[in-house]
Amino acid sequence: MKITKADYFNLLGIGAFLFLSIQQFSSLVVFVLRYAQSVLFSGSKEFLWLPELIGLIVFTLILLWTLHRGSSMLINNPGKLLLILVILFFGITLLQILFPIIGAEFMVRHAEEFADYSDRRKNLFPQLILGLIKFLYYLVFLIVLFLKRKTVVNIY
Repeated sequence: MKITKADYFNLLGIGAFLFLSIQQFSSLVVFVLRYAQSVLFSGSKEFLWLPELIGLIVFTLILLWTLHRGSSMLINNPGKLLLILVILFFGITLLQILFPIIGAEFMVRHAEEFADYSDRRKNLFPQLILGLIKFLYYLVFLIVLFLKRKTVVNIY
């Protein structure tokens, strides 16, 4: 099997932008859930890590779905797949930039709840859990990558 230089860079770009897009989208989900959690559950010290856990679940599900369904596009048109992933990545990043601007009025109306929420998240234990969940993103990615690697059919 001979891979051309163009194929190599297409595959490298597809892998990078696939991972970054899924990670950025799950981070956006976490960010939106933190906003909601700070207002809906103000004063509650339980489940401060819930947005991050939901983000991890979203990351895992999208990763598995994409790896399961994306192989046909990878085989047929890797250049198009790369372009779609690049556009998707920048679209998600733009949403992350715009969300605080759009949500600024929401933050002003609920400034006290946000301050209380931030104070609750400063403790060591919630930060430890949040760090472990972030580590799990990479662990899940590695596990899925190694498990899927064994089931991939030779496409060339």
